[in-house]
This record gives sequence, structure tokens and C-alpha cells, in this order.
Amino acid sequence: MTTMEHLLFYARVKGVRDPKRNTKCIMAKLGLSPHKNTMAAKLSGGNKRKLSLAIALMGMPSVLILDEPTTAMDALAKRAFWSIVRGVAQERSILLTVC
Repeated sequence: MTTMEHLLFYARVKGVRDPKRNTKCIMAKLGLSPHKNTMAAKLSGGNKRKLSLAIALMGMPSVLILDEPTTAMDALAKRAFWSIVRGVAQERSILLTVC
């Protein structure tokens, strides 16, 4: 499945009213739009983590639980990932586990 197919699938599973609009919005916010037609298995490690975060954000939950979200990421990718998390943290509670 492609990045967009994954997100559309989870949007439908979570009962999102407008799955296409929600998917496009989340992809744009996380910088995944250029990879919308890329097979998820072919994504880089950092983009796979972004896809996981996008799936977790689908439906805009009020609480987000992330278990070691930056494991095996290089320093630059970690910095970018935490910047994204800071941006979405203003709208919800986030519980993190980190090693």
C-alpha cells in the first residue's frame, strides 16, 4: 500500500467524516505529500515514523501515546520529528516513552 492508501484506510477505520481531506491535511502538516504514491515499505526510516505519527493523528485524537517514536533515527531526523510533535502538542495531550 502507498502512503496515501495507508492513511485513507485508517481514516475510514477510525470513522473520519471526510477521509480524503483529513489525509491531505495530515500529509501536508507532516511533510509526507511528496511521498503520497510511494509504497510504505520503500519509505526511509524517518518517513516511516512520520507515517506512523500520521496514522496516530488520524481523526485528531485528544490524547496521543507515542512509544519511543525516534528510535533508530539520525539526529537531524529526530530534530525534525520533535518539531512536528511540538506543533501538534498544542492541540492535544501527548504521553511519550523514551529510552
